[in-house]
Amino acid sequence: MLPVKIIYCSYFLAQLLGLSFLAGIAVFATGSVFSSQVMKKIQEARKNESKLGEERINITNESISNMKTLKFYQLTDIFKS
Repeated sequence: MLPVKIIYCSYFLAQLLGLSFLAGIAVFATGSVFSSQVMKKIQEARKNESKLGEERINITNESISNMKTLKFYQLTDIFKS
């Protein structure tokens, strides 16, 4: 339904504005392409950020698990200076 509305409105704008309507369409198309490219870059950045976050969480969990093991076996005296 939305494409029909866009075509309908575009037709009436062309009737009202004449050739200057094409300039508006060009700006709209250029903006859409630019916005699409920016969104792709943002999506890639979020993916990389997510991977780094997961890696950090895994390292933290592993460290906590190792600390629990040391406490469980009471090996803390060995590692004190």
